[in-house]
Amino acid sequence: MAAGNPRLPNFILLDAATRISDLRNGTATAWALTTAGLTIQVSLVVAAPPRLSHFCVCCPGRDATAFADAPRVVCSTGDHALIRAGFTTGDSPQHFIYRARGPDGRPSLDLIPDLIDYYSRKEILSLPLGFVSSRDHLVIAALSYGPTDLQYYLHTLSSEPRSTWSKKLLQVELPHGLSKKPFVIDHSKVIALGGGLLGWVDLWEGILICDVLDPGTAPLRLVPMPKLLPSNRQL
Repeated sequence: MAAGNPRLPNFILLDAATRISDLRNGTATAWALTTAGLTIQVSLVVAAPPRLSHFCVCCPGRDATAFADAPRVVCSTGDHALIRAGFTTGDSPQHFIYRARGPDGRPSLDLIPDLIDYYSRKEILSLPLGFVSSRDHLVIAALSYGPTDLQYYLHTLSSEPRSTWSKKLLQVELPHGLSKKPFVIDHSKVIALGGGLLGWVDLWEGILICDVLDPGTAPLRLVPMPKLLPSNRQL
């Protein structure tokens, strides 16, 4: 994650785990409202690499029992991070985008209101998310595989106000000599590859790469993992 502040390191190593703590920092703290009207506060605590930086999260005026569990960083790129928080108010887990530099130059925090509802309807709740920057907004992306039609679908949502999810069928481009059937990617991680490129990583099979900003210009490309050495195949 880029620190986004000239007085800070050029980059930081960000811990996926957060701390539930009412720590305020005038240059790294932002607030938002949950769907139940609670105020959530997020502060970035920066440490020079190789030490880990982390977020402190709290609901001001409430103790740690406001959270069902400790919030986590789902993914991050540039000076943006996507944070998932579960609450004891009965709401579904909610996702927030933290920007180290918001539109006014200060940190900002924004709720993504319909992410969990969309995931539940599309049955892609367990899949990891990624996002890329596009001019003055972000594009959040998820990849799903249809068990009935055996096709890959790209799901995207812009961080711009009143945006809705879109779904697009993707064609997979396989390296020469590989058939489609053995290469169903059960990805466990999403990585940013620069520009609009995201890679969905299956450490057994390979990486599926897609330009989520313009998915119509190129197919979903597979980069297979190297074959196991003979001595490892029994594992």
